[in-house]
Amino acid sequence: MRTIRIVGIALALTAILMTGGQFRSMPGRFVSVAYGAQTGCSNSSLRGNYGFQIKGTIVGLGPIGGIALITFDGGGNFTQTDNVSVNGFPIVPNRPGSGTYNVNADCTGTQTLHQAGGQVIHTTFVIAENGKEVFNEVTDSNLVITGVGKAVGSADDAEEDDSSPFACSLQTIKGSYAISTTGSIVSAGPVGAVADVGKLSFDGNGGASQTTTVSLNGTIIPSRSSLAGSYTVNPDCTGELSLTLPTANGPIPSTSRFVIVASGNQLLLVNTGVGRVLTGLATRQHLRMW
Repeated sequence: MRTIRIVGIALALTAILMTGGQFRSMPGRFVSVAYGAQTGCSNSSLRGNYGFQIKGTIVGLGPIGGIALITFDGGGNFTQTDNVSVNGFPIVPNRPGSGTYNVNADCTGTQTLHQAGGQVIHTTFVIAENGKEVFNEVTDSNLVITGVGKAVGSADDAEEDDSSPFACSLQTIKGSYAISTTGSIVSAGPVGAVADVGKLSFDGNGGASQTTTVSLNGTIIPSRSSLAGSYTVNPDCTGELSLTLPTANGPIPSTSRFVIVASGNQLLLVNTGVGRVLTGLATRQHLRMW
């Protein structure tokens, strides 16, 4: 019974990305943050769209990793969609959730996420970078999970009287990114720890390629290049990356969901393959100003 309960919590937790965490078009764009030297933070310090990434462990079950797109209304309410891998189980794509949040004057806060089936997840968080970043921790028992959230757009991308969303397209991430991925393969492959670092490139028209040096359980695979690749981007700045990778047993597909943050300068990724709990961060090699 304990394991069943933990699995239930885990599935609800997919949205935990600081707020629970991953994908649907959401109106509302990141606008100028209400910060002041005297007033500190308030609920309006979180407003607009944020991408979140979580990493951690569900005690008694296994590793968890995921991403979410969360929209804060600036008044204490939020909505989200998420994509989360729990111990390698199939991801529930674009799962919706909603909840409430409260920001204290010292820029700390709490959040409560509600999802289907009556699942409730609680987090505590700290706001940084004038509202551009959020660091969070789940405070429910048996969940050892932390997350980081980043604004999809920047304060410079919108005026306070402009509520139109920061829209993305294939061109938003055109160019080259440095990428690092960490996590575990828990089934359907060489089970064990995984890490890689390398370069991910987008051509602006839906084509993608990647070359990384990979460590599979400590066995190094240098300069592994994708055989083929493609990507899609939604207006809400979520998307999907598909790569075909070479292996000793022949080519295999690798798919990831992502959220574009920092006005296109970064991507938060989670691998959607069964048996994989892998999260990645990609940062543009030649940054655009926020």
